[in-house]
Amino acid sequence: GRLCPEGQWNWRRWRFKKSLEALDLVARRYKSRRCVTGIAVCNEPSNTVPLQTLCRYYDQAVDTVRHAGMKVRDVTVVLQIFQRDENEVIQKWERMTGDRHRNICFDVHCYHCMENVFHGKTMASQMRAVEDNAEMLRKYPMVVGEWSLALGCGTWSTCGAMTEQEVYKIFGAAQVKAYEEASHGRFFWNWTEASDAEWNYQIAQKQGLLSGPALPLPSWDGVGEDPLEEILHPSPPDAYIRYAEPVYLRVFHGRYVDVDGSQVAARWSDKDKWQEVSFWPSANTLSKLAAGREGCPLTKREQGAANEQEVQPGDVVRLRARCGRFLAADGQKGTAVALPARAATAAATEFIVHAHGATPLKHRGIIFLEHRATGQMLDADEEDEAISARWSHKGEWQQFAVEKPPAPAPPQTPQKPQRAQHQALSSPTTSSPTQKQRKAQEAKAIGTMAPTPVMPKRAMDLVDTSPKRRRVLRKVAGAIPNFDWARAESLDAKQSRATR
Repeated sequence: GRLCPEGQWNWRRWRFKKSLEALDLVARRYKSRRCVTGIAVCNEPSNTVPLQTLCRYYDQAVDTVRHAGMKVRDVTVVLQIFQRDENEVIQKWERMTGDRHRNICFDVHCYHCMENVFHGKTMASQMRAVEDNAEMLRKYPMVVGEWSLALGCGTWSTCGAMTEQEVYKIFGAAQVKAYEEASHGRFFWNWTEASDAEWNYQIAQKQGLLSGPALPLPSWDGVGEDPLEEILHPSPPDAYIRYAEPVYLRVFHGRYVDVDGSQVAARWSDKDKWQEVSFWPSANTLSKLAAGREGCPLTKREQGAANEQEVQPGDVVRLRARCGRFLAADGQKGTAVALPARAATAAATEFIVHAHGATPLKHRGIIFLEHRATGQMLDADEEDEAISARWSHKGEWQQFAVEKPPAPAPPQTPQKPQRAQHQALSSPTTSSPTQKQRKAQEAKAIGTMAPTPVMPKRAMDLVDTSPKRRRVLRKVAGAIPNFDWARAESLDAKQSRATR
């Protein structure tokens, strides 16, 4: 019933009596099998079942197993905790049953790729979640009934320059170490599932992703930014967020704000052209600066200096997409839109930056963007991938993490490939030819040299074939039907020249 479409199943349709009858049948059939050491009374029950009702069923299920002949010393009865707080479930269970049952344990499924909470986690926060799981397992009798190497989409954009294999190895070693705390063991999903290491134990083990020492984590009291963030997602040399410089805004479910024409959404975990935005001063900032100089117009250098200032909490800003449009909020519809520069009035496009503290914004800083005209905060909505402006409070949906592009690698002078003829003449492993022999070789090489043919460009020469990380639920922009890529590139080139 948990996987049924909404409205087609509710917890009252769970036939508890039939489940207990099936459990009794299985327990009686296998009670004498020495290889059976545990029996689960259900799998991933819906979190809509009232907790008291669920615990009552668990109480009856344990009695059913014992009455069927599975003895306390031989078989553990496994009770599932799914999409619920483990402390709340176990405390409720203990209040209802006291100390009546023996040899029971709780089954938890430790996945890091499901739902918004894990799609929105950075690499550092995923590691902290593993640390929290270890603490949970130390407190209660538990089995990790399912776990894998799959990660939410936000992880792959917050792991610095690490390769996919490095991420999996760090994450895998951390999980193995944490799950050693489980009193009743752990089970990887699955022995053989997909043809990749995330869900296939044999592949993961062969690639060494489940072995090796776990990464030691720095201590953190939960106040301020986790120092692990800087270790796993290092800041560029200049970590400050400045006006007119490109940045990316990551929302609570791990995707980044993107602009496509007038549409503003958060659809992908990529950081590319569609996701690139920049902070700009409010529409009247430069005019105020000029007025302070008794009507003298600002020079280009002064305008550039105003743009290069650091963004501060409390600043009134405009957000400009790479295509030249400015983000705005429609007060009546409660939606965010992107307006062309000629239509970007001050009232529609100005936002107030809110952040903790009074220091300038830095890479990975968390901000809230209040639409100045309406007082509504920009927010993300994973259900329709939209960016809206509907409420005035500052909650999880209203948070945006500001990230700078990674620092470019220093240029390296490519080495010229040496001709085979030159290598043969200069090789120290061969005897040096005489002058007469060298002249004969050079004359022969020149006589056989043909003009270099002009190779026609193929379609593959125009396609980016660089390897990319696999991302959960990744959508490919190139698959948009009827999209005029030639016109988009032309407009992008014009915009780039205008920016310069």
